[in-house]
Amino acid sequence: MSLEKSLVLGRYRVLWQLDQKKLIKTYIARDEHRDGLGTPVLIKQFMHDLGDKQGMPMTALFEELTRLTHFRHSGVVSLLDYGTVENCLITAYAHLPGMDLTQLCESFGKKQQPFPPALAVYIARRLLDTLHHCHTSSNGGFVHGRITLGCIHLPSSGEPQLADFGLASLEDVAAESESQLGFFQTRMSYSAPELTRGGAATPQGDAYSVALLLYRLLSGSNPFRGRSIPETLQRVLQLAPAELLMPGWEHCAAANAVLMRALSKDPSDRFQSCEALSKALATIQVGSDASLAAELSQTVRAQSSSEWAQIARLSRPSRKSQPPSPSRDTGRLQTGIPAESRAPAFVSGLLTDQPRSVTEHTDRQQLESRVKRARRRPLVMVPTILIPAAAIIFGLFLGRLGGAGVNASASRAASIPKEAPAELVNGSVAELRTKLGLCVREGEPKAAAASQVELQFGAPGSLSGVRLNPGELVHTRLGACLLDTAWDANLSAPGAMSLVIPLGADD
Repeated sequence: MSLEKSLVLGRYRVLWQLDQKKLIKTYIARDEHRDGLGTPVLIKQFMHDLGDKQGMPMTALFEELTRLTHFRHSGVVSLLDYGTVENCLITAYAHLPGMDLTQLCESFGKKQQPFPPALAVYIARRLLDTLHHCHTSSNGGFVHGRITLGCIHLPSSGEPQLADFGLASLEDVAAESESQLGFFQTRMSYSAPELTRGGAATPQGDAYSVALLLYRLLSGSNPFRGRSIPETLQRVLQLAPAELLMPGWEHCAAANAVLMRALSKDPSDRFQSCEALSKALATIQVGSDASLAAELSQTVRAQSSSEWAQIARLSRPSRKSQPPSPSRDTGRLQTGIPAESRAPAFVSGLLTDQPRSVTEHTDRQQLESRVKRARRRPLVMVPTILIPAAAIIFGLFLGRLGGAGVNASASRAASIPKEAPAELVNGSVAELRTKLGLCVREGEPKAAAASQVELQFGAPGSLSGVRLNPGELVHTRLGACLLDTAWDANLSAPGAMSLVIPLGADD
């Protein structure tokens, strides 16, 4: 069901669809009750059925949303109104030109640039100050409970804003009524451990989420995001994040001390309020709030070149219903989610399968899947011709090893020599070695001198796992590059086997 060109909540004319995620559609609308130039309004349509609106969960949700419509703060995206359409929740938010934090991270990622540490600390501190005000508000206080990159809006003013207050309760209702648990995996990865055990959202949990968000900005990845919900839960409950390795940043050691305490599994060991965490981060903030706000504003304006002025000119008489001109990069209006590493997830020494990207919840993932399928079509001959031939050759190879008295388990761990027969593996092993070498040269050559990449193939012959030796490599940028490169090679084998590529070997 699309809301385009319809009038919702009695006053908002929906103009066009801005974005669609798995269970949420987002639209740009105009307030029909306002005269003159219209201020753009963001309409969110939640696709899951709310179920019994008279039940206790829904009653509590509507009470919280009602209180939020009367709450105003410069650091919070204002909730203007809410209602239901065909038993689905519709919300209307004030909308300011800018971009969300996921888009800004994606912009830096495309340019292969790290997120500026000074801006990361500034954003975290502003969010913490806003949350402290919300937690101690005189009208009962508000706990967010679902802080992720996607709910941080960065307007062109340079003042970070929190969006989606109240939606943690909505997602809990949806999980109970429709069991759409996959939609909540990102939220789980940013939630404090006690919340994943069924505890209620607390101010201390919000502080934990902001600390993890800061870690994500500085390191480039969320260490607790796994392939599946069980794996994500295991990471949140058991995995201790690695310390940041940023030699060019003078405050790296101090930031590690603050973050390791803020991300402790034991709530009593953490900062007990957002205010306390903000004061701790103040010691590593470089620059004043005013100068950093100006820098963030300039960065947002430079990264988001869409014609936002056209949105502001959506006056009532014009009745325009088209988004800004596609000739001006309107694709940047789409809410993007940065692609996470496709490397395997390691939890307490457990090697798991290749995790899926966070972008599986967006239309982009569908496009990537179609592209990958198109690239793999030439491999349809593999099951009928190449695999039987390779199996014969592999059998002869094992026979020769057996005649020489070599143990079969040793052959599975044998290193791939430079002149390794290509028949062993379907795909270019030499090309993979070259790409792994590029990772080493761009990363830490000394650390890779005695390192190995082990490829593990399952019984069907497909790549089932990639292991780094030593295991500490998985916590480094070099390890992420090695894992991502190995998975992208799309190698396969005649059957279950294990091959090791030594990184320190001469090319």
